[in-house]
Amino acid sequence: RSKVDQQVPTGDNETTLEKEMTLVASRFEFAIKTYNSTQKFRGRSLGRGVSVAETTMTVYREVDGRGEGTVLALPPGRLFLIDPMLFSLFEYMCLSLKDHTFDTRPISVLVLGPTDSLLEARVTDLGKESIRWGQKPVQTRKLKIGDDRTTFEAWVGPTGGLLRLALPGQE
Repeated sequence: RSKVDQQVPTGDNETTLEKEMTLVASRFEFAIKTYNSTQKFRGRSLGRGVSVAETTMTVYREVDGRGEGTVLALPPGRLFLIDPMLFSLFEYMCLSLKDHTFDTRPISVLVLGPTDSLLEARVTDLGKESIRWGQKPVQTRKLKIGDDRTTFEAWVGPTGGLLRLALPGQE
């Protein structure tokens, strides 16, 4: 579960954006079973969801109580999600990759946006890097996650948790 409350400048004042999500994954392999998010902003409500079966996934969008769903073929391998404003989904990616050794590996990512996109991204292990966490240096595993258009950098702690996430050029 994750929840975001953010004050967003809207020109004449600030408006609160509220977004929360619930992700249910299998106990041993961390494969996504269900995902739901709800966003409230400027008096509008947006609900998103993904339900995964053995070979298919159902993706739905609901705006102010009216919605639609689509059934898609489940891509091979583990499915990851990106839903705007919910950076905890990157934490899920990092935890899922914790015990895996690779230089670069492909991953399937469903980006939930105005037009949903199922794409193949790449995760590259950039090696170890020391960063400051609180008052102490921490040895992290640095990952590059993305495709040809957008790439994030993630610093992962010793237990697999996400310590820092950056979009290069946007800091």
